[in-house]
Amino acid sequence: MSGRLEQLKFSEICKNLSRGKSIYTKTYCRNNHGAYPVYSATNNAPLGNINTYDYDGRFLTISINGLAGKITIFDEKFSTNADRVVMLPKEGISIDYIRHVAEPILRNSVKGRKGDLGKNEFTKLTPTMILNTYIPIPLNEDNSFNYERQCELASIYNNIEQQKKILLDKLEMLSNISVLIDKKDGVSFKKVLPSELFIPKNGNSKYTKEYCKNHKGDIPLFSGNTDGIFDKINSYDYDGEYLTWAKDGLAGYMMIHSGKFALTGHRGILIPTDICQNIDLKYIKYVLEPLFRAHKKGREGDLGKNEYTTLNSDMIKKITETIPIPIKDDGSFDIKMQKELANRYEQIDEIKTELAPVKLWISSRTMVPSSAVNTSSALPGPGTFISDALYTSPYACLAIVIGFSQVLTFGSIPFTTIGARNTVPSSMARMVPFGLFHISFKLYSVILAAFGVIVAHFTATPYFFVAFAESTVT
Repeated sequence: MSGRLEQLKFSEICKNLSRGKSIYTKTYCRNNHGAYPVYSATNNAPLGNINTYDYDGRFLTISINGLAGKITIFDEKFSTNADRVVMLPKEGISIDYIRHVAEPILRNSVKGRKGDLGKNEFTKLTPTMILNTYIPIPLNEDNSFNYERQCELASIYNNIEQQKKILLDKLEMLSNISVLIDKKDGVSFKKVLPSELFIPKNGNSKYTKEYCKNHKGDIPLFSGNTDGIFDKINSYDYDGEYLTWAKDGLAGYMMIHSGKFALTGHRGILIPTDICQNIDLKYIKYVLEPLFRAHKKGREGDLGKNEYTTLNSDMIKKITETIPIPIKDDGSFDIKMQKELANRYEQIDEIKTELAPVKLWISSRTMVPSSAVNTSSALPGPGTFISDALYTSPYACLAIVIGFSQVLTFGSIPFTTIGARNTVPSSMARMVPFGLFHISFKLYSVILAAFGVIVAHFTATPYFFVAFAESTVT
């Protein structure tokens, strides 16, 4: 198909870009309740429903506040308030194509505080900014809009979007993996209240930046930040192995300390009680941290960003849920089993740590055709294939004993429980963690690293998946 891509202003492809009415508030919706939705900045649900409507049909709408630049197509009788604009396209313009192509460009041009995965974001666009934004539009040789090519590209984008959703759903499933103990393993547990094992105590608020400046030393001082040392001072409050938690910021996340250290008022320490004998702190951290996080208060974030939560000592003392601790036949705490389980948790935690940026990477991947290439070859259609290459995962050799079935596989090999080595108890499932993610968008590649150290895909792979993933397969 002959033609070209041309960078055109948004104003050149739409008849009208109308902003919604500021009169449509929650109060207005309550006083004029009806069957027709009013959409605001949110993309998940209408602001309310009223007894009139401004639009009837299929329209492209753009949020200009909150999650600014997010595009949603509505096909119904509806209205919008002043936080959203509605586009009336010129003849020959596909709103499905515009949705896929314009959104990443608009999202990149927003002003304000951006968030992660569409949460905790406060950004803005103006109608003028949108109208002056350039986007690539396929044109025919006579400079008319190439509607057929737009629809073809929109279909490709939609396919990619579906693949992204599949991958993100799989990643979310993996993010929620936990250690499961089979009863066949003969492990017994005692359920214990956190307050039975530890007394929560706040750090010292005297340790400010000014204090640190005047008392320089080599003793580590820890604060609410869980990434490392806040500063080093010339005195200490504790000497030994202890668990501490962040009181605010990313509240509830824990650290294990060994040796001499001190804590600011933004961190608390768990002082062991008399019954806290034969306890592995690493194991306790893994089972107690989710409980602490569940009891935090405040605004949550994504991937450890833009979060402002609190968990103080009094809140911990009120926790009534118990944590399981392995015990021996005589009822005493089994520290050997605690350490074994802690190692399993640690391996799973490594996977989750790898998954977090991958989820963000997948969510942010976009494909915008370039005006530098001919539309006949810019984005090969779904029927275009290239050969796939052999690749090796650097992590595939690390078997994880987790008591969990392999859930990554789909298609012809669903929900497979991986077999065992001699070193792995037969009652436990084995899973090989994700390795390289750079070909994650290839067809059937969600099974990567599932059955060995070296994984090969000898089947043909749709080229646009490879291009979309910006793959560097060798």
